[in-house]
Amino acid sequence: MHIPAPQKHVSTLFQVIVFTIATLLFCLIAYVPVYKFNSYDPCPHLLPNSNLATLAPLKIRMGLHIRNFSKADMLKNDFTVEGTLWFEFDEKKISLDDIAKFSIEKGEIIEQSKPVISKVGTRTLAQFIIRARFKTDLNYRAYPLDDHNIFIVFSNQTISADTALFEISPENFTCAPDVNVPNCHIEKLMAEAGYTESALTLTDRQQVMRHPRAVFSISCNRIDIRHFLNIFLPLLLIFFFTLFAFSFDFAEHGATVPSIAAAGVPGLLAYRFVIETLSPDVSYFMLSDYLFFLFLFVVFMIFLFIAGALHTSQASKKLIIIGLYACMLLSCSLLFYWIL
Repeated sequence: MHIPAPQKHVSTLFQVIVFTIATLLFCLIAYVPVYKFNSYDPCPHLLPNSNLATLAPLKIRMGLHIRNFSKADMLKNDFTVEGTLWFEFDEKKISLDDIAKFSIEKGEIIEQSKPVISKVGTRTLAQFIIRARFKTDLNYRAYPLDDHNIFIVFSNQTISADTALFEISPENFTCAPDVNVPNCHIEKLMAEAGYTESALTLTDRQQVMRHPRAVFSISCNRIDIRHFLNIFLPLLLIFFFTLFAFSFDFAEHGATVPSIAAAGVPGLLAYRFVIETLSPDVSYFMLSDYLFFLFLFVVFMIFLFIAGALHTSQASKKLIIIGLYACMLLSCSLLFYWIL
Protein backbone atom coordinates (compact mmCIF):
# COMPACT_ATOMS: atom_id res chain seq x y z
CA MET A 1 0.00 0.00 0.00
CA HIS A 2 1.32 3.43 -0.96
CA ILE A 3 1.94 5.69 2.04
CA PRO A 4 1.68 9.42 1.16
CA ALA A 5 4.71 11.52 1.93
CA PRO A 6 4.40 13.67 5.04
CA GLN A 7 3.22 17.21 4.39
CA LYS A 8 6.05 19.71 4.71
CA HIS A 9 4.33 23.03 4.05
CA VAL A 10 2.45 25.00 6.71
CA SER A 11 -1.30 25.42 6.40
CA THR A 12 -2.89 28.79 5.76
CA LEU A 13 -5.07 28.39 8.86
CA PHE A 14 -1.97 28.09 11.07
CA GLN A 15 -0.51 31.26 9.52
CA VAL A 16 -3.74 33.21 10.14
CA ILE A 17 -4.05 31.97 13.74
CA VAL A 18 -0.45 32.88 14.61
CA PHE A 19 -0.82 36.27 12.91
CA THR A 20 -4.02 37.01 14.88
CA ILE A 21 -2.43 36.02 18.20
CA ALA A 22 0.71 38.07 17.43
CA THR A 23 -1.41 41.11 16.50
CA LEU A 24 -3.35 40.90 19.79
CA LEU A 25 -0.11 40.59 21.75
CA PHE A 26 1.29 43.60 19.91
CA CYS A 27 -1.79 45.65 20.84
CA LEU A 28 -1.16 44.80 24.50
CA ILE A 29 2.51 45.75 24.19
CA ALA A 30 1.70 49.05 22.47
CA TYR A 31 -1.15 50.11 24.77
CA VAL A 32 0.97 51.91 27.37
CA PRO A 33 3.37 53.62 24.88
CA VAL A 34 0.40 54.86 22.84
CA TYR A 35 -1.53 56.43 25.72
CA LYS A 36 1.21 57.43 28.17
CA PHE A 37 2.49 61.00 27.84
CA ASN A 38 6.19 61.07 26.91
CA SER A 39 7.90 64.20 25.68
CA TYR A 40 11.59 64.63 24.90
CA ASP A 41 11.40 68.27 23.86
CA PRO A 42 14.19 70.30 25.47
CA CYS A 43 13.04 73.08 27.77
CA PRO A 44 14.09 76.64 26.85
CA HIS A 45 17.01 77.93 28.90
CA LEU A 46 15.77 79.93 31.84
CA LEU A 47 17.69 81.24 34.83
CA PRO A 48 15.63 81.51 38.05
CA ASN A 49 14.50 84.91 39.29
CA SER A 50 15.85 84.07 42.75
CA ASN A 51 19.39 84.71 41.46
CA LEU A 52 18.54 88.40 40.97
CA ALA A 53 15.84 88.89 43.59
CA THR A 54 17.90 91.41 45.54
CA LEU A 55 19.07 93.30 42.44
CA ALA A 56 15.75 93.67 40.63
CA PRO A 57 13.16 95.24 42.94
CA LEU A 58 10.58 95.76 40.20
CA LYS A 59 8.11 92.96 39.52
CA ILE A 60 6.12 92.87 36.29
CA ARG A 61 3.25 90.44 36.58
CA MET A 62 2.25 88.95 33.26
CA GLY A 63 0.02 86.29 31.79
CA LEU A 64 -1.26 84.84 28.54
CA HIS A 65 -4.72 83.81 27.42
CA ILE A 66 -4.87 81.78 24.20
CA ARG A 67 -8.04 82.16 22.19
CA ASN A 68 -7.09 80.00 19.24
CA PHE A 69 -4.38 78.24 17.25
CA SER A 70 -5.06 79.32 13.68
CA LYS A 71 -2.25 76.96 12.67
CA ALA A 72 -0.68 74.11 14.61
CA ASP A 73 1.36 71.81 12.37
CA MET A 74 3.32 69.52 14.68
CA LEU A 75 5.17 67.70 11.89
CA LYS A 76 6.43 70.91 10.27
CA ASN A 77 6.91 72.74 13.59
CA ASP A 78 4.79 75.68 12.47
CA PHE A 79 2.40 77.39 14.89
CA THR A 80 0.29 80.53 14.77
CA VAL A 81 -1.39 81.58 18.00
CA GLU A 82 -3.99 84.24 18.73
CA GLY A 83 -4.56 85.53 22.24
CA THR A 84 -4.13 88.22 24.85
CA LEU A 85 -0.83 88.98 26.54
CA TRP A 86 -1.12 91.15 29.63
CA PHE A 87 1.22 92.94 32.02
CA GLU A 88 0.56 94.41 35.45
CA PHE A 89 3.20 96.94 36.55
CA ASP A 90 3.92 100.20 38.36
CA GLU A 91 3.81 102.92 35.69
CA LYS A 92 5.69 105.30 37.97
CA LYS A 93 8.76 103.02 37.84
CA ILE A 94 8.61 101.65 34.32
CA SER A 95 7.01 103.06 31.20
CA LEU A 96 4.29 101.51 29.08
CA ASP A 97 6.43 102.07 25.97
CA ASP A 98 9.12 99.78 27.39
CA ILE A 99 6.54 97.16 28.36
CA ALA A 100 5.12 97.16 24.83
CA LYS A 101 8.48 96.24 23.29
CA PHE A 102 8.12 92.53 24.08
CA SER A 103 8.93 89.91 21.46
CA ILE A 104 8.28 86.23 20.87
CA GLU A 105 11.36 84.06 20.45
CA LYS A 106 11.89 81.86 17.38
CA GLY A 107 9.08 83.66 15.67
CA GLU A 108 7.45 86.98 14.95
CA ILE A 109 4.44 88.92 16.19
CA ILE A 110 2.30 89.35 13.11
CA GLU A 111 -0.30 91.62 14.71
CA GLN A 112 -0.23 93.58 17.98
CA SER A 113 -3.07 95.82 19.09
CA LYS A 114 -2.77 99.04 21.01
CA PRO A 115 -2.81 98.32 24.74
CA VAL A 116 -6.09 98.27 26.63
CA ILE A 117 -5.27 100.11 29.86
CA SER A 118 -6.99 99.69 33.21
CA LYS A 119 -6.07 100.22 36.84
CA VAL A 120 -5.61 97.48 39.44
CA GLY A 121 -5.22 99.38 42.68
CA THR A 122 -2.08 101.49 42.30
CA ARG A 123 -0.79 99.40 39.42
CA THR A 124 -1.48 99.53 35.70
CA LEU A 125 -2.84 96.63 33.69
CA ALA A 126 -1.99 96.63 29.96
CA GLN A 127 -3.58 94.05 27.66
CA PHE A 128 -2.28 93.40 24.15
CA ILE A 129 -4.23 91.35 21.61
CA ILE A 130 -1.61 89.54 19.56
CA ARG A 131 -1.29 87.14 16.67
CA ALA A 132 2.11 85.48 16.52
CA ARG A 133 3.80 82.85 14.41
CA PHE A 134 6.57 80.80 15.98
CA LYS A 135 8.53 77.55 16.11
CA THR A 136 9.54 75.55 19.14
CA ASP A 137 12.17 72.92 19.88
CA LEU A 138 10.53 69.58 19.09
CA ASN A 139 12.19 66.20 19.49
CA TYR A 140 10.73 63.52 17.20
CA ARG A 141 12.69 60.50 18.47
CA ALA A 142 9.42 58.76 19.41
CA TYR A 143 7.62 59.49 16.13
CA PRO A 144 4.93 58.31 15.29
CA LEU A 145 4.06 57.85 18.99
CA ASP A 146 5.52 61.20 20.00
CA ASP A 147 4.01 63.63 22.49
CA HIS A 148 5.20 67.20 22.71
CA ASN A 149 5.47 70.30 24.84
CA ILE A 150 4.78 73.47 22.85
CA PHE A 151 6.89 76.26 24.34
CA ILE A 152 5.82 79.86 23.76
CA VAL A 153 8.64 82.13 24.91
CA PHE A 154 8.34 85.89 25.41
CA SER A 155 11.15 88.27 26.33
CA ASN A 156 11.82 91.99 26.45
CA GLN A 157 15.21 93.11 25.20
CA THR A 158 14.70 96.75 26.26
CA ILE A 159 14.30 95.92 29.95
CA SER A 160 17.27 94.83 32.03
CA ALA A 161 16.67 91.92 34.39
CA ASP A 162 18.86 93.76 36.90
CA THR A 163 16.08 96.32 37.36
CA ALA A 164 12.86 94.42 36.56
CA LEU A 165 11.73 90.79 36.36
CA PHE A 166 8.66 89.03 35.04
CA GLU A 167 6.46 87.29 37.60
CA ILE A 168 4.00 84.53 36.65
CA SER A 169 1.61 82.31 38.56
CA PRO A 170 0.25 79.04 37.07
CA GLU A 171 -3.26 80.52 36.92
CA ASN A 172 -1.96 83.37 34.73
CA PHE A 173 -1.77 81.02 31.72
CA THR A 174 -5.19 80.05 30.37
CA CYS A 175 -6.78 78.73 27.19
CA ALA A 176 -10.25 79.14 25.77
CA PRO A 177 -12.39 75.98 26.16
CA ASP A 178 -12.46 75.40 22.40
CA VAL A 179 -8.70 75.71 21.81
CA ASN A 180 -7.65 72.79 19.66
CA VAL A 181 -4.26 71.37 18.71
CA PRO A 182 -4.98 68.92 15.85
CA ASN A 183 -4.63 65.22 16.73
CA CYS A 184 -3.65 66.06 20.31
CA HIS A 185 -5.22 66.37 23.73
CA ILE A 186 -4.00 69.25 25.89
CA GLU A 187 -2.81 67.60 29.10
CA LYS A 188 -1.78 70.65 31.12
CA LEU A 189 -0.57 74.24 30.97
CA MET A 190 2.57 75.50 32.68
CA ALA A 191 4.18 78.93 33.00
CA GLU A 192 7.51 80.00 34.41
CA ALA A 193 9.38 83.30 34.59
CA GLY A 194 13.09 83.94 34.74
CA TYR A 195 15.79 85.65 32.75
CA THR A 196 18.53 84.98 30.21
CA GLU A 197 22.12 86.11 29.95
CA SER A 198 24.19 87.05 26.93
CA ALA A 199 27.82 88.07 27.07
CA LEU A 200 29.36 90.85 24.97
CA THR A 201 33.14 90.67 24.67
CA LEU A 202 34.61 94.17 24.65
CA THR A 203 38.23 95.25 24.25
CA ASP A 204 39.14 95.13 27.91
CA ARG A 205 36.22 93.40 29.56
CA GLN A 206 33.12 91.30 29.13
CA GLN A 207 29.68 92.85 29.49
CA VAL A 208 26.85 90.57 30.62
CA MET A 209 23.38 91.51 29.42
CA ARG A 210 20.35 90.15 31.28
CA HIS A 211 16.76 90.30 30.10
CA PRO A 212 13.50 88.99 31.60
CA ARG A 213 11.98 85.96 29.97
CA ALA A 214 8.71 84.04 30.30
CA VAL A 215 8.05 80.48 29.12
CA PHE A 216 4.51 79.20 28.56
CA SER A 217 4.25 75.46 27.98
CA ILE A 218 1.39 73.37 26.55
CA SER A 219 1.66 69.60 27.04
CA CYS A 220 0.07 67.89 24.02
CA ASN A 221 -0.68 64.17 24.18
CA ARG A 222 -1.06 62.64 20.73
CA ILE A 223 -4.41 60.83 20.63
CA ASP A 224 -4.45 60.19 16.90
CA ILE A 225 -2.68 56.90 16.05
CA ARG A 226 -3.34 57.29 12.32
CA HIS A 227 0.31 58.01 11.52
CA PHE A 228 1.42 55.03 13.59
CA LEU A 229 -1.01 52.69 11.81
CA ASN A 230 -0.09 54.08 8.39
CA ILE A 231 3.54 53.23 9.07
CA PHE A 232 3.29 50.03 11.11
CA LEU A 233 0.46 48.08 9.44
CA PRO A 234 2.09 47.89 5.97
CA LEU A 235 5.32 46.70 7.60
CA LEU A 236 3.43 44.01 9.50
CA LEU A 237 1.50 42.91 6.39
CA ILE A 238 4.67 42.63 4.30
CA PHE A 239 6.15 40.48 7.07
CA PHE A 240 2.98 38.34 7.20
CA PHE A 241 2.77 37.82 3.43
CA THR A 242 6.46 36.97 3.19
CA LEU A 243 5.94 34.22 5.78
CA PHE A 244 3.46 32.62 3.36
CA ALA A 245 6.48 31.23 1.51
CA PHE A 246 6.36 28.49 4.16
CA SER A 247 2.81 27.59 3.08
CA PHE A 248 3.70 26.53 -0.47
CA ASP A 249 4.74 22.99 -1.31
CA PHE A 250 8.18 23.21 -2.87
CA ALA A 251 7.51 20.11 -4.98
CA GLU A 252 4.62 21.88 -6.72
CA HIS A 253 5.69 25.53 -6.51
CA GLY A 254 9.47 25.32 -6.66
CA ALA A 255 9.88 28.58 -8.57
CA THR A 256 7.29 30.50 -6.59
CA VAL A 257 8.60 29.94 -3.07
CA PRO A 258 11.96 31.75 -3.42
CA SER A 259 10.26 34.63 -5.27
CA ILE A 260 7.77 35.15 -2.44
CA ALA A 261 10.53 35.02 0.16
CA ALA A 262 12.70 37.48 -1.77
CA ALA A 263 9.88 39.91 -2.65
CA GLY A 264 9.58 41.13 0.93
CA VAL A 265 12.94 42.92 0.92
CA PRO A 266 12.37 45.12 -2.17
CA GLY A 267 8.79 45.65 -0.96
CA LEU A 268 10.10 47.10 2.30
CA LEU A 269 12.72 49.19 0.54
CA ALA A 270 10.05 50.67 -1.72
CA TYR A 271 7.83 51.40 1.27
CA ARG A 272 10.74 53.22 2.88
CA PHE A 273 10.10 56.15 0.53
CA VAL A 274 6.48 56.29 1.73
CA ILE A 275 7.66 56.42 5.36
CA GLU A 276 9.97 59.30 4.46
CA THR A 277 7.05 61.34 3.12
CA LEU A 278 5.06 60.75 6.31
CA SER A 279 7.89 61.50 8.74
CA PRO A 280 9.43 64.78 9.95
CA ASP A 281 12.65 65.86 8.27
CA VAL A 282 15.25 65.38 11.02
CA SER A 283 18.90 64.32 11.17
CA TYR A 284 18.52 61.58 13.81
CA PHE A 285 16.81 58.19 13.97
CA MET A 286 13.18 58.01 15.06
CA LEU A 287 11.03 55.12 16.24
CA SER A 288 9.70 54.76 12.68
CA ASP A 289 13.26 54.22 11.43
CA TYR A 290 13.98 51.55 14.02
CA LEU A 291 10.71 49.77 13.17
CA PHE A 292 11.63 49.78 9.50
CA PHE A 293 15.09 48.31 10.18
CA LEU A 294 13.55 45.69 12.48
CA PHE A 295 11.13 44.45 9.82
CA LEU A 296 13.83 44.59 7.16
CA PHE A 297 15.91 42.30 9.37
CA VAL A 298 13.14 39.77 10.09
CA VAL A 299 12.07 39.66 6.42
CA PHE A 300 15.68 39.02 5.44
CA MET A 301 15.76 36.24 8.06
CA ILE A 302 12.67 34.70 6.43
CA PHE A 303 14.57 34.53 3.14
CA LEU A 304 17.52 32.83 4.84
CA PHE A 305 15.27 30.31 6.60
CA ILE A 306 13.48 29.55 3.33
CA ALA A 307 16.82 28.90 1.66
CA GLY A 308 18.15 26.74 4.51
CA ALA A 309 15.03 24.97 5.78
CA LEU A 310 12.98 24.46 2.62
CA HIS A 311 12.92 20.67 2.91
CA THR A 312 12.57 20.44 6.68
CA SER A 313 9.49 19.06 8.40
CA GLN A 314 6.25 20.95 8.89
CA ALA A 315 6.83 21.09 12.66
CA SER A 316 10.23 22.75 12.14
CA LYS A 317 8.70 25.36 9.85
CA LYS A 318 6.00 26.10 12.42
CA LEU A 319 8.65 26.64 15.07
CA ILE A 320 10.51 28.99 12.72
CA ILE A 321 7.35 31.02 12.09
CA ILE A 322 6.55 31.25 15.81
CA GLY A 323 10.18 32.18 16.53
CA LEU A 324 10.12 34.98 13.95
CA TYR A 325 6.91 36.41 15.41
CA ALA A 326 8.41 36.17 18.91
CA CYS A 327 11.53 37.98 17.70
CA MET A 328 9.39 40.72 16.16
CA LEU A 329 7.24 41.18 19.28
CA LEU A 330 10.18 41.14 21.68
CA SER A 331 12.10 43.65 19.56
CA CYS A 332 9.07 45.96 19.31
CA SER A 333 8.56 45.88 23.08
CA LEU A 334 12.24 46.66 23.67
CA LEU A 335 12.07 49.55 21.18
CA PHE A 336 8.93 50.97 22.77
CA TYR A 337 10.22 50.88 26.31
CA TRP A 338 13.73 52.02 25.34
CA ILE A 339 12.66 54.97 23.23
CA LEU A 340 9.41 55.79 25.00
